[in-house]
Amino acid sequence: MKIGLLAMSGIRAHDLTYESGPYAGDAHGREQIGLVPWQFNLPDPGYEEAWRALLDTARFLAPYGPTTVERHDPLFHVSARCCEWSGNSWPYATTQTLVALANLLNNYRQDVVSRQDWFRVFQTYTRTQRLAGRPYIAEAANPDDGSWDGHNSPYHSEHYFHSGYVDLVITRMIPEVAERKLARFCDVFCEAGVFSVEQSERIFRAAKGVGLEPRVHADERRPEPALDDPAR
Repeated sequence: MKIGLLAMSGIRAHDLTYESGPYAGDAHGREQIGLVPWQFNLPDPGYEEAWRALLDTARFLAPYGPTTVERHDPLFHVSARCCEWSGNSWPYATTQTLVALANLLNNYRQDVVSRQDWFRVFQTYTRTQRLAGRPYIAEAANPDDGSWDGHNSPYHSEHYFHSGYVDLVITRMIPEVAERKLARFCDVFCEAGVFSVEQSERIFRAAKGVGLEPRVHADERRPEPALDDPAR
């Protein structure tokens, strides 16, 4: 957060905002980054209750979220421009959270969240990556309406291409879909601004490995470099 905003908030340099600063003692200081330790399976059992906030609309859950800071935080703010982790939806942070949540489901005994909850957050993540009816991703989005305004200026984040999303498709979604027999095919749109040739091939290899038949859409908007035969 910029120095000017800190001054406006009454926060001085070296203040610990919720300990010695103006919001000392406030119960609402949760940030999405607090879930990252599960990305590396670090927490001991017994802290799983922290995940309940992810699914609460009064905290992190949003139509195009999750938010980076819980809504009850006195410093919660959806920024109209880059670069504040004060409430906007940040794709990179969402990727971290989904990896952490998958680890929680696979490696911890708990009844706070379910596999359906993982897919719910993943579907929201996918829905967020749109602009004017086309696939799109930038640095941060408005968690309430999905707008990328203020974060997609020229030469800013038009190449904000998260391989982390593809990693989630490959390592989490495809195996789950195959195990639950939810689909026979894996359909990939290989096109500039959607999935690259390299990403499409990675997805197809993963799909074939669990018995899903690959299908490809390509060259619908512009010619792309040759994609290896997905049936190979």
